[in-house]
Amino acid sequence: MSTTKKKFSLDKLRKTDQLVIRTGREKNIDRVIFPNPVEVGLDSDTLRSALTTHGGVKLPSGKPSDISNVLYNDSGILKFNGKQVITDSNGIVHLARLGVTGSVDIKGPMRVTGGIVTDDANSEFIRAGDRIQVAKNSDGSYTITADIQAGGSGGSADPQYLTLAASGQLNNERVFTAGTGITVSDGGSGGNFTVGVDTTKVPQLDKTNTFSSDVTVQGDIKGSIQKLSDGSTDYIQAGSNVTVTNNVNGSITIASADTNTDTTYTSGNGLSLSSTTFSVNLQAGGGLQITSAKLAVNTADLRAGGSGLKATNSNSQLSIEPNDFAGAGLEDDGSDNLRIATAAAGDGLTGGGGSALAVDLKSSGGLKITSGELEVEPTDFAGTGLEDDGSDNLRLNVHGLSTDGNAGNLSDSIAIADASDSNLTKKITIDQLRT
Repeated sequence: MSTTKKKFSLDKLRKTDQLVIRTGREKNIDRVIFPNPVEVGLDSDTLRSALTTHGGVKLPSGKPSDISNVLYNDSGILKFNGKQVITDSNGIVHLARLGVTGSVDIKGPMRVTGGIVTDDANSEFIRAGDRIQVAKNSDGSYTITADIQAGGSGGSADPQYLTLAASGQLNNERVFTAGTGITVSDGGSGGNFTVGVDTTKVPQLDKTNTFSSDVTVQGDIKGSIQKLSDGSTDYIQAGSNVTVTNNVNGSITIASADTNTDTTYTSGNGLSLSSTTFSVNLQAGGGLQITSAKLAVNTADLRAGGSGLKATNSNSQLSIEPNDFAGAGLEDDGSDNLRIATAAAGDGLTGGGGSALAVDLKSSGGLKITSGELEVEPTDFAGTGLEDDGSDNLRLNVHGLSTDGNAGNLSDSIAIADASDSNLTKKITIDQLRT
């Protein structure tokens, strides 16, 4: 069998109606390919046509670029308009709606996600009967439960049960549980279930409402305890010089009886007496005071005017008062500290009042501060013919002098250092230098 390979450009394929592929010597037709879309019939009610095949329709796997109104094979899943048709790749049938008028034979499992209805009004396929509850779940399944019917007619359809243990067969039971002070005894099937009082936790009263054993109370006792068990004898008895009164609200009032009315009280030195109460008799300005019902020193009495002391902390402590002894040029800084006042800075000084004293230099006055020391500043007073040499020394500056318009003469003077007279600066005429 000969094979001939031909290549067609995309542009040529777009202009080709059909391709006929032949094989073998007889040139038998192997297939007919339509490179471009093929449409059967026309868009008219009188020209509708059907595509008829006497074999099968083969849809190779592949998703077209335009899936609108297109039936295609998407990796083994038949889809139309991008949605799955009938079965998936696992052979499972998916139906959005299935209407059955006859019988349906199902030989495998049937998965229903939307539920089963009996008519177009969505009437449920499964409905609740007497004492039956049917709940349709979100996944399409149904939950069916039965109400437990009470014995006899007219009983509750949903009774509550008191049981000894929880049971999965009952839906409304309550479990009996013994609390504090309760004991239980189960006699078993056919026997008695006995509920009693735990006497180790709950005290017992006899027929006369009297506890038959000791009662220990760890918390508060609330209520009245005015009488003993006989109901007439007072619980608290009055002794000497004491009165006991049982009040109507259950409380008991105990008071002392003053039988010693002839006693005489006298206060001695340092004491005062009011009725039967003694107190300390304080001397005014004596340096003592009563604070919180206790005797304490009163520092306000210990401070004399201008003594340099003052009372603080509710007159219980003494502290320095600088204002009392701050002399001229000194003052209190407001926190009981002594400092130099601004008044102490006279002419040529500045500072005080919290700042250090310093020399107050006049601007360009010939003085300056260097490394905290006072020294001369020649630049401020060097006149014509003088200058600062850069080390705060004054020297002649000849170039700073004006030029002699007469070109000089022998009577002009110059300055010299007289070696014969301790190098004093003197003047000498030019004419004298000649001799």
